[in-house]
Amino acid sequence: MRGWWRRVIPWATPALIAVEVALVVADFLETHTAVIIFVVIESLIAVSAVGTVLRVVRAYRTGIIVGDHNRWIAAEEALHTVLPHHVVALAIGEARVWLALMRCFTRRDGRSREFTYGASIRPVVVAMSGLVVVEGVIAEAVLLAVFGHRWWLWLVAAVHIYAVVWLLGVVASFTTLPHRVGPDAILLSDSIFGEHTIGLELISRVDRRRTRNIGRSGMAIDHDARGRLCYGDGSVILELDEVTHIRGMPVRELAISVDHPADFVADIHAAIGPAGVD
Repeated sequence: MRGWWRRVIPWATPALIAVEVALVVADFLETHTAVIIFVVIESLIAVSAVGTVLRVVRAYRTGIIVGDHNRWIAAEEALHTVLPHHVVALAIGEARVWLALMRCFTRRDGRSREFTYGASIRPVVVAMSGLVVVEGVIAEAVLLAVFGHRWWLWLVAAVHIYAVVWLLGVVASFTTLPHRVGPDAILLSDSIFGEHTIGLELISRVDRRRTRNIGRSGMAIDHDARGRLCYGDGSVILELDEVTHIRGMPVRELAISVDHPADFVADIHAAIGPAGVD
């Protein structure tokens, strides 16, 4: 029963809103009655969720204190204790989209041990953003000509704008959410979709090597424990002393996209020390 409740509760609010909007539009329910019902049900859900919220906060704080976790990874793992994987991915992605865009105006360039990626694929994503804008304008014009001024046209326009924001967030993240080399671990950024840490003590070899990315962009792990974190082609290869798990999958070798692979490799060598890596 507990597992069933955890699966259902994340969808309760959007489902309730959708049902009430449909009933109000169909004149089966008065607007003020729908608001009262929504407030009452959401209040009951909020009361029942207090324990869940406390559990998430406790898991988040534990993730910050223990291990090589940063705040994003700790938040993701904490939310996974109470929410479905896809809901967590959307929540983390949403937050990182806006962070990536805000850092375009606040982030200082040239920070040491931070490495951008995705230079080869950036023009493609920018072109896609432009196509979505043009497509949205054309679609809005056609809908306006056919249906006239309708309230739901604003909703369609909002969806188009939101899609453009996400695409621009992805482009921005290649620069504003970079890979980082720390004193004990490297933090690998998966654009707006999350971050992964690998302890320096696990790295047996790091080298420049071009890897063709014939699959999708982002993190992908094959069944032979070879992974790719590529936006465009990979430019660096990491080999690990032992299998580590990323997203629940075993990884022994990882290809990574880095815009300046020579500097990235040199920084990892410097962080590990002359005798620590091949």
